[in-house]
Amino acid sequence: MCGGSALFIGQIGDWTWETVSLLCGTNVFTATNKHGAPSYLSFCYFRIHGSPVMNLSTINFGDRIQVSSRLFGFSSESILTLHKIKAAGVGPEIIDPEEFYSFKDDHSLYAETFNRWLTRSDSRTNENLIRSSPLGFEYRHLPALPDTYSPRHAYYRARRSLSFFDRMPSDRVSVTLPFTVEYRIDLTRDLNCVGLLYFATYFSILDWALLRFWHHLDRTDHSFLGRVVLDQRLCYLGNVNADGVLSIRMEAWQKVGAPADEMVNFVVADRESGRKLAVSTLHLLRGAPRRLPRDRAIVAKEASRRAVRAQCSQPDGNRSALCCRASEVEPSADSDVRRASTRIGRVYQDVIFPQVPCVLLGQ
Repeated sequence: MCGGSALFIGQIGDWTWETVSLLCGTNVFTATNKHGAPSYLSFCYFRIHGSPVMNLSTINFGDRIQVSSRLFGFSSESILTLHKIKAAGVGPEIIDPEEFYSFKDDHSLYAETFNRWLTRSDSRTNENLIRSSPLGFEYRHLPALPDTYSPRHAYYRARRSLSFFDRMPSDRVSVTLPFTVEYRIDLTRDLNCVGLLYFATYFSILDWALLRFWHHLDRTDHSFLGRVVLDQRLCYLGNVNADGVLSIRMEAWQKVGAPADEMVNFVVADRESGRKLAVSTLHLLRGAPRRLPRDRAIVAKEASRRAVRAQCSQPDGNRSALCCRASEVEPSADSDVRRASTRIGRVYQDVIFPQVPCVLLGQ
């Protein structure tokens, strides 16, 4: 998880692709449209919400986490995935939208991804991507999400206002004048294997820009590392070519009476054309992050496996899309590189293919 957040967010994206592959009859990694062209399950909206108790800063080496995931259908071209991440050992759970969007559980990390199937309109450029549903994509069996929680509302607001707020709340005041930095795409780290700017790279670039903003405000690196991200929303508006340069405009507001409570808004554009590529709004606390309590983070492996096996034995009478997995965060052999790797196994309940039993992998 080098970089603090971006690689873990990349892992969440992998869980989205994995869940869709398992429950929608299409291998997301090799999907093609009716013309034989690759169809990419691209991210158009991503939100991650935590608390001072459980956030991206609290997950560390040796922590065992459990991830429950659920899909909701929108159309043949769009799909929503909800992930609930918490300390391992309590057993898988079915995600209820009302409970999920209340964000009441301070010991859970909530992740929401809204994806659309896209393909290139021209193989020579990453501009003007077009919608393109792949062959075999099954979605009609998925439950519908109540319109109140639809990510389309947030997505369209961000496109219209270049912020996830129509106006900043009245209890906040501006920290400083808007600040802009430029970022040149790094061919060695920013692109995925098909030459598109990787979705998690946007988070890494925003962290890079935020650090420059931090220094502009005469803040220390130590305080930057101690920030706690409570909520971040990112709206993807486009992609960029490999030789592109990004212009990133930032504004920040602090809460009246609580200056450590800040909101930061980012607008990312292509420097040459001015084309808007992304909008993000970040809610953070300046201060030292809290570690996940060890009695919740480290759970006996056998107890976790028993909980997983118990869930496997339960019949599933409805056609809800549920995917649960248990993971452990481990250091790699290279002390400078960290990664989130699945260590314990995964459980999948899939009623689309009832002949396939629930299985526990990785034992």
